[in-house]
Amino acid sequence: MLPEIRRKTARKMHKYVFGLLAVWLTFVVSAGIAAKRVSQSEKFAPYQLYLKSFTLSGKTQPAPIK
Repeated sequence: MLPEIRRKTARKMHKYVFGLLAVWLTFVVSAGIAAKRVSQSEKFAPYQLYLKSFTLSGKTQPAPIK
């Protein structure tokens, strides 16, 4: 009886874990798409300094001089 209860609890836990993982991945993907769209938009051109100051490697690069 005990292994059957553990199996049911594990299945419930997997549902929660996969659900939270899906929410997190949706957030990460949508934030990446939004950042890409903002960086290409002329409307947000004054803010490009902040968007382009970081590289993918995590190191900051000097801001361009205007």
